[in-house]
Amino acid sequence: MVRLSEIIAKNRATARQIQAKSLLERARKELSPEGAKETASAKSTAYEVISPDAEGRGQQGAETSEVRISPLVLKEAKVVSDKEDLELYAETVSFMKEILQGSGNDGFIDTARITALTDKIVGQLSLNNGKLYSLAFTGDWQDEDHLPCHSVNVCILSIEVGLGLGYSRPELIELGISALLHDIGMAEYAHISNQTEKLTAEEYSQVKEHTDRGLQILKKNGNLSERALQVSRQHHMRLDYSGYPEEPEAESIDEYSRIVGLADVYQAMVHPRPYRDRFLPLEAMREILATKKAFEPRLIKTLIEKIGVYPIGSLVELNTKEMAEVIELNHSVHLRPVAKFRIIRDSDGGKLKLNKLLDMTARTGINIKKVMLRKR
Repeated sequence: MVRLSEIIAKNRATARQIQAKSLLERARKELSPEGAKETASAKSTAYEVISPDAEGRGQQGAETSEVRISPLVLKEAKVVSDKEDLELYAETVSFMKEILQGSGNDGFIDTARITALTDKIVGQLSLNNGKLYSLAFTGDWQDEDHLPCHSVNVCILSIEVGLGLGYSRPELIELGISALLHDIGMAEYAHISNQTEKLTAEEYSQVKEHTDRGLQILKKNGNLSERALQVSRQHHMRLDYSGYPEEPEAESIDEYSRIVGLADVYQAMVHPRPYRDRFLPLEAMREILATKKAFEPRLIKTLIEKIGVYPIGSLVELNTKEMAEVIELNHSVHLRPVAKFRIIRDSDGGKLKLNKLLDMTARTGINIKKVMLRKR
């Protein structure tokens, strides 16, 4: 796998003007269903992952019992360093690469390890760890690493939505595992989906088989929850019946599948593919809003509230002509969605020798002029 530091350093550049205020007003107007749950406060309680067989787990054919998350064993939780965030992200990507490479032979999935990794991710996101969350946007990859990186990024975004919905710790872990494994059936079709040309009707029909293939693979790993199996099959289903495979009743689509399906589409758009450039986060939101009947409005609203129109890690140009990176969001004031910037270049385009932070809560005359894409 390519080093994460190298992956993050690669991006493609272009600049486009945006209107954050209009999108937020539109989202608030169109996506505010009655009785929406309030965003849950972050929980600092960590849960121990209990492995039934510490000596034999992870070995091919090893006999394991169900992995449990015990809410009774409490640990002190804290936000880890940037280096530890990178290590956790890279470790999870590497683990997913192993799983996806073995999926063609219906390979064994180490449920103890995937639970432990997901538990760490949930713990950090519950503590509002912006660095880990930002990797879902700033990370880039080579074609062979696209699927494992995409799976981890969808996991991070799905957990963020789950936090916004007030999910419990065990629910967040179950959702995260389901998101990590949602595209396990795609590994066999990656040679088609990674083509630089637009897929033919026949090729697209083949790729659509990955949802049923994923279900087959996960069924052979008996320690996974039924909801994880459902997500692998349902994450391309849509409420307006525009997705696949066909579902007689939209109401039967599991909520985890709806969350992962939304995160999957958003993540796909904000990263480049061989046949197109990436969308800016705001552009991706506009595309989703344009097809909002395909997704549950409550989930779209929660996604916007959690990640913002300028996600952490976004590069922007300010009206002062300085270039800055978003490092903290302001969830309490929708029309000023960024709380803090890190200034990267001064108004003359020169790099700063010292770290300069800008607190937007204390500055009213500074605003975002445009969003910029990172160079690939």
